[in-house]
Amino acid sequence: MRAAATAVLFVLGVSAAARAESGYDLWLRYVALEDAAQRSAYRQRVTAIVVEDGSPAGRVVQDELRRGLGGLLGGPVPVARTVDADGGRAAAPRAPPPEPLG
Repeated sequence: MRAAATAVLFVLGVSAAARAESGYDLWLRYVALEDAAQRSAYRQRVTAIVVEDGSPAGRVVQDELRRGLGGLLGGPVPVARTVDADGGRAAAPRAPPPEPLG
């Protein structure tokens, strides 16, 4: 009986831990760069995220850049409306929608 209770508690604990992370998190996990010097160098160059496209797709790009760069660099990267200073930027250029196929 005691072994069964232990097994049930183990299964509940494992399933709770598995649910703590979504499939999205498992697929696109952005773990901070291990090399602190490299992470610091990137952080100095990536000073802001600029996505000029205010469409829903542009907001998705901005959110993903914030999530990815924030994870890789170990902290949030500010979002800016324009590129207005020296330094590196993570930017998604505005582009016209693609022509329909066919």
